[in-house]
Amino acid sequence: MNWKGVLDFLKEKKFGLDRKELVEAETSPVVPDDFCAEEVVYEMNDMGEREAIERFVPPTRSTATRKPPARTKGHSRGSMVDPRTNRAITFASAHEWRCALILLASPEIAEVYDQPPAITYVDAEGKKVKHTPDYLAVSRSGKKCAIAVKPSRRVEKSGIVDTLDRIKPILGDYADDIILLTELQLTHERATNAESALQAHSCRVQADCDRVAVIMSGINGEVNAYDVAKAFGDFPRGMNAIWCLVYDGIVKLANPALMLADHPFVFRVLQATSVAA
Repeated sequence: MNWKGVLDFLKEKKFGLDRKELVEAETSPVVPDDFCAEEVVYEMNDMGEREAIERFVPPTRSTATRKPPARTKGHSRGSMVDPRTNRAITFASAHEWRCALILLASPEIAEVYDQPPAITYVDAEGKKVKHTPDYLAVSRSGKKCAIAVKPSRRVEKSGIVDTLDRIKPILGDYADDIILLTELQLTHERATNAESALQAHSCRVQADCDRVAVIMSGINGEVNAYDVAKAFGDFPRGMNAIWCLVYDGIVKLANPALMLADHPFVFRVLQATSVAA
């Protein structure tokens, strides 16, 4: 066992998690609700009869106005799928990847656009130039925020702060605000939590989510997520359901700046509304 494994084991023991108990209590896997990602459509068969057919619905293409740059030693690129819109979202760096994860997992965000249309503004020399935000996030209330992602070491050299200051007064209907995010906000811990919520949602079993919500309904304040999962009776399914409720905004992490493994405490949000896709 390497040092990371030892640390994980010590964390689990600290918060009352026993791996031996989990193995002994392991049950048969349950098929997620949307395992096949299918939808039912109706078509006419050869007999002229209306027939229900299940078919796979692939993600739609990204709406990005430009492609990510080619991959190099210092940069990465890729895409993921927004579960709410079933649309590909691209990223061109590790920081953008973390930003996309956090946006897609946020219950406050309804839609995310990567590489939205460029904004024309006047630079310090009086020339008209264009800037393309990395993301445009739309909240559930309809507010729009354009986002520029940069590593902090490149902020000053890139002049991005001056660029955003010149763009803000002329945003108009494009967005309500434009902000800069660096690794100081897009931390490894926040991105890891977001990724866990997204992965859990992709393996969602709504009956499990409803059961965990009932278990937590009688608890006021913070509670150890591991205890809730053990009370569920099937630890992996219980934890997956907890992450699904985090994705919905029904449950929140007590300290979202830390990974759940480091601070496994959560609380139920009163009168929360599910936004599950």
